[in-house]
Amino acid sequence: AYLGLGENTPIGNMPAAAARTRSVLAGGERCAWSPTVWANPVKGDELREAAARFTGASRVVTGDAFTDRAIMTMDDLAEYRILHFATHGLVTAPQRECPPRPALLTSFAPDAGSDGLLSFSEIYDLR
Repeated sequence: AYLGLGENTPIGNMPAAAARTRSVLAGGERCAWSPTVWANPVKGDELREAAARFTGASRVVTGDAFTDRAIMTMDDLAEYRILHFATHGLVTAPQRECPPRPALLTSFAPDAGSDGLLSFSEIYDLR
């Protein structure tokens, strides 16, 4: 009944092409987040420790598997009583003049359609 999600893959550890793509996007859009926000992931140890405390179905998703696209396409989310996100949240805008876009950091995977951010509107639409 427990699903732990976290420990995003830092952009520096991704294949060069993916990191370059994110850097271009961040530099080309005034209101995009800098790639450095992905540099310091929360370690997944707390997720694994929490999962070990539950009897029954427990699952932990970390690293490259922890993307916004992967979470949005999980068809079994309703089967878990606890969703535990161990990641950083972005609340304020990257620049003062930009609109706020609250989100949770995930792993960035452009080939899989992931922008590395699970936005609050995407969270709201999860079932």
